[in-house]
Amino acid sequence: AILAWESRMGENLKEFFRPEGAQGLPPALLFSDIIIRNLDVRASQESWPVLYAFVSQNILVVTTNESTLQEITTRLALSQINR
Repeated sequence: AILAWESRMGENLKEFFRPEGAQGLPPALLFSDIIIRNLDVRASQESWPVLYAFVSQNILVVTTNESTLQEITTRLALSQINR
């Protein structure tokens, strides 16, 4: 279902992920598969960046940049160790 959502993701999340200075409606986001720190990630074009990944079976992280994704995954991993 999330792959089907990709075509509407920009419109649905525009208020959260609109790049600074962007005006109007977001473009149709085109996603590709990438690997970040051994994590399968879907990434949109750089002009309107959105990254998302399932970091566990029941946790989806959606963000606009690789650094934030790495920080979230690191903190989630540390929280699991400290339990």
